[in-house]
Amino acid sequence: MALRSLYFYMLFTSAVFMYGIGIRKVVVVSNNITHYLAWFSRTLVTTMSIICAVWFIATTFLSPYGLMELFPFFAVIVCVLISQLTYELWNLLSKLDTPEFALTFCTVILAVGEGTSFIDSLAIGLSSILAFYLGAPLLYTFRWRMQYSDSNIVFRGGALVFFSIAVMLIVLFGINISWLNFGAF
Repeated sequence: MALRSLYFYMLFTSAVFMYGIGIRKVVVVSNNITHYLAWFSRTLVTTMSIICAVWFIATTFLSPYGLMELFPFFAVIVCVLISQLTYELWNLLSKLDTPEFALTFCTVILAVGEGTSFIDSLAIGLSSILAFYLGAPLLYTFRWRMQYSDSNIVFRGGALVFFSIAVMLIVLFGINISWLNFGAF
């Protein structure tokens, strides 16, 4: 079940493309991927530890008493605390500024909210982070290839990035068009 969730949230319903989690950040990161591994490792450690803590709070304290409506409130508190802790730790260890909150918080909300078990929530969180960090090099290669093309100067900036995202959406989700899906009728 967890492997199915990993593939589903990484490829077919990518958190970046379907939910828009981190779409602005993936455009920014695709400009320069020099500290890519430091960003990835910090985001992965932070997200997985927050998912563990929030899952524990949700299943132990909130769900038995019917208070799951308060789940985002506790997720924000835990996310701020653990995110700040890992930010300071990574700053001391690697001397790199690796700020990230929105991607981590939205991934935690998605993973714990849609996960049916603890392992499933971890798999959803991992696949969302992998979808983000696999999308950035793709956009980086699109930008790198367009630098050496003879295209119009106006088209090389943000418009190219968003057209590239649109092409990736069509490639990933084009099979889901209803007239290609013969088993639906």
